[in-house]
Amino acid sequence: MTPVDRFERDLPNLLAELIVPTAAGDLTDALDRIAGVRQRPAWTLLERWLPMDAPFSGRVAPAMRPAWPIIALLVLAAMAGAILLVGSRQQRLPAPYGPSANGAILYSANGDIYIADANGGNSRVLIGGEGVDHAPVLANDGTRFVFFREVSTDHFALLGAKVDGTEIQQLARSDVAQPSWVDWSPDGSELLVAHVAEGRRVASIVSTDGSQAMRRLAVGDLEPEVPMWRPPDGREIVFQGRTADRVSLYVTGVDGSAVRAVTPVKDGLGLYLGPRLSPDGRRVTYWHNQIVNTADYPEGQKSEIHVLDLETGDDIRIGYDTEFWQELLPKFSPDGAAVLFVRKKFIPFASGASLTIAAADGSDGPGRKIDSGPLHDFGTDTGGMENPVFEFSPDGRKIIVAMGPQRRLLVIDVATGAVEQGDYGEFPFWQRIAP
Repeated sequence: MTPVDRFERDLPNLLAELIVPTAAGDLTDALDRIAGVRQRPAWTLLERWLPMDAPFSGRVAPAMRPAWPIIALLVLAAMAGAILLVGSRQQRLPAPYGPSANGAILYSANGDIYIADANGGNSRVLIGGEGVDHAPVLANDGTRFVFFREVSTDHFALLGAKVDGTEIQQLARSDVAQPSWVDWSPDGSELLVAHVAEGRRVASIVSTDGSQAMRRLAVGDLEPEVPMWRPPDGREIVFQGRTADRVSLYVTGVDGSAVRAVTPVKDGLGLYLGPRLSPDGRRVTYWHNQIVNTADYPEGQKSEIHVLDLETGDDIRIGYDTEFWQELLPKFSPDGAAVLFVRKKFIPFASGASLTIAAADGSDGPGRKIDSGPLHDFGTDTGGMENPVFEFSPDGRKIIVAMGPQRRLLVIDVATGAVEQGDYGEFPFWQRIAP
């Protein structure tokens, strides 16, 4: 309960007590209760409002009765304003999209949810106990997160909590089978969840207060992957859609209306992989994984990064380096100006993977390498960084990576490539806070 909530709850009783003169100690206690701060401001001390040079009997003289309600109301009004001011400062939130300040890092490890400082250090259990918990996903405003608690093989309960690990509640009324993606709506009231139902991939909308039953996104025969609310208002949803062996990127209304393909519908499931929206909702980045001529590419396949303008339909390839054969797993920077991705040679004959950043408009050609080498084992026979997880920090200046067989967490400085090593864990997610 916030100080403002406490004040609103106690106000009727406090006003009622003003009708009868109150003992100094009682008023002090009341002020203490509604102040809601560890150290009382000087203006809440009773000595600042009552003449203390004369003996005080604990009752106000009859002649002073009319002034007491006025004085006390002034006290309460001043305190209410201060509480509202403090509350507004404490509750200042970042915009749902775009750059913000770096808060804590949440991740899962050993069946528990952990929290660490912004540099990856000082890790501690946030939600522990007997339940096996996975994959915390923070809201855009940084105040809450959702996670999955294992119920049985491939079935999970979808739970929500405040960022301090309190107020845990179940959001979906039934278990979720094989969940693969979660995205918060811009206002934080709903989630998009990709999962399996009745033997096929589906996307469902879940209320974040647990008040409504989970409802299916109606997109016909399409099987949606990576469904995302389109910024800035979330009135549309963007997803990769499949029917049999044909695939494209689609945009639809929240109710499933006006479904339309925004890329050519093609055969082959290695197309339009891992779409991610820009913070302004205008562009989407994705990658192809295509079969190619083995005479030119010994690995037998080729991956490339694309950026598509959803308004104009312009589709460009970015970050292309002729010395490498794989560019994959793109993510927009918080300001939308750049795209982060993995670049490597090929599987399984060589290592040499690295994180690369390139301009989203393709203006800097192949872009530049970020890290100084910690990803070099990605995709090799020895394990290395298979299925890497990496994301920009909210301010765009750092990157967090979960890598290696034991999923070592690394925090990498974008400008210098300096690496800070954190704990071991999976699914790291960075909290957005107001600057």
